[in-house]
Amino acid sequence: MKENSNKFIQLTEVVSSGLTRTRNSPQLTNLKSRTITINTDKIQYVFPDSSGYTVLQMRRENIKVEEKYDDVLQKLNIEVPY
Repeated sequence: MKENSNKFIQLTEVVSSGLTRTRNSPQLTNLKSRTITINTDKIQYVFPDSSGYTVLQMRRENIKVEEKYDDVLQKLNIEVPY
């Protein structure tokens, strides 16, 4: 990761109030969002979710955010060679 003068980024967390089981798979219901600020030093891993969200793996939890994977990488100043 490149040296970043700002250790914190602001993202929109997706918060669900529960799971509903459908015939084929569980689905999130009652999705809400809230703005959060994250210390970039605490992020261990970032990966895209199949639902179009991005997941930030922290030390003890995963945080799902609305921002696209590429946008999160750009905020973290990470360049991914393709």
